[in-house]
Parts: sequence; C-alpha cells; structure tokens
Amino acid sequence: MHLLRSLGSLLLNFASWVLPDTDQKNIRTTIAIVLTTNAIPILGIYFFGWSGVFILYLYWSESVFIGLFNILRMLFAAIQPGLKEDAFWLVRFAGGLFFSLFFLVHYGGFMTGHFIFLTAFSGGMTGNFDIWSRSFQIIESYFLPPYPVHSMIEFLDSEFIAVLGIFLSQASEFKFYFWDKKEYLRVPFMDYMMKPYGRVFVMHLTIILGAIVMVFLGIIDKAGDNIGMVVVWILLKVIYDFKSLKKNLSTKTIEPKSTD
Repeated sequence: MHLLRSLGSLLLNFASWVLPDTDQKNIRTTIAIVLTTNAIPILGIYFFGWSGVFILYLYWSESVFIGLFNILRMLFAAIQPGLKEDAFWLVRFAGGLFFSLFFLVHYGGFMTGHFIFLTAFSGGMTGNFDIWSRSFQIIESYFLPPYPVHSMIEFLDSEFIAVLGIFLSQASEFKFYFWDKKEYLRVPFMDYMMKPYGRVFVMHLTIILGAIVMVFLGIIDKAGDNIGMVVVWILLKVIYDFKSLKKNLSTKTIEPKSTD
C-alpha cells in the first residue's frame, strides 16, 4: 500500500507539472478519472488475479469508445446546436450523417481486424485457435457485467469495472473538452474523419509491443507475478493520456455567434 501511495503521489506531481492549470475543477476531475481508470487494472491484477491478456482487450476497448464518441463529435459538428438553422443546415446534417456512417464502417473494420488479431494471438498462447467461440467467450467474460451479482466485492472482482472506467474516462473527455468548450462550433465535421487514428495507432502499437514483451517474459497469463512490468506499461499509457489532455486544454471555449 505504501508503494501505491507513493506511486499516486508521483503521478499527481507529474500531472501538476504537465498540466499547470490543475486548479480548474474540470481538469482536477479529469486527472482523477485518468489516474483511477489506469489504476483499476493494476489493482485487479494484483489483488484479483486478472490475466495480462485482459489488459490487451481493455486498451482495445478504449479505442472502441474513442471511435464511438468521435461519431457523436461528427454529428454535433454537423448539426451545430445553438446556432440558428439556415438553408445549409439540412445539407450539413445529411453530410454529417453520411460520413459518420462511413467512419463507422472503416473504423469498425479496423477495430474488428484488431480484435481478431488479439484473439488469435492470445488463443495461440493457450492452444485455442477457435477464434469464433473464443471471441464470444472474451466478450462475455470482459465486456458484459457479471450476472447475477451477490455482493459488491463480486462486482469489483469482475473485469467489467475496468471497462466501465474506460468508458467514463472517454465520456468525461467528450463532456469537458468537446461539449462544454463548444468545439462543434469551431471544427468542421470532416476534420473528425481521420482524427482518432493518430491516437489509436499509438494505442495499438503499445498493445502489440506490450503483448510481445509479456510473451517473451512468460507473464501473459500470470501478470500478478510481474506487477512491476504491468505498472511500467500502464505508466507509459498514463503519460500519453496526460499528453492528450494537455492538447485538449489548448482549446478555448467559444460562444455561438449572434443571429440578431
């Protein structure tokens, strides 16, 4: 526990250095969510014996949520809530809807391909090459809430709590730095078409390299025995999350133009 407290203090000091405006309520909330979200898998591996394989799928799910919230960004940027509807509103909405669906197809295909890769990769470690049945097993084990739940400890023991944390992290980023800052009035919806890929590429590269290292060290299914490796891996992600947050802080809130 002393190690965890020291680690938490170190991360908070790092956040204060990277994000100088930590006195703002939204920033403090976001920092707390980022730290909590990334601490959950460490605690799950250490106390509940979660597999290192789950970390691979957890970060894959973050990319899924990034894509889903990106679709919302595209739609709101096309609609531009708060502005008076003009002659081009329907055209913008139709364009936003079309390209949102187009993004869903090509991003969804990208994520599906990565999921199949992870399933084949992790299945190869256990000798289970039935990708179809293993995919359903993974979805049920990791991405659905446990049912029935007889106690809070049983719920906290499930990997779903970490997936829920990732969702809340992305939801808060959408709320604080897109909706509250009215980014939809400044950024054209087409700018979001390729926007997630830079962040997702880094995320997936981290997943693949982390998986290779875990296999090389023989800890893919016993990450709890090498918690230090997992902590270092997740710390790298925390640093990248703070870098992304700092980029969000560079944007300013704008107000709709008067239509009088």
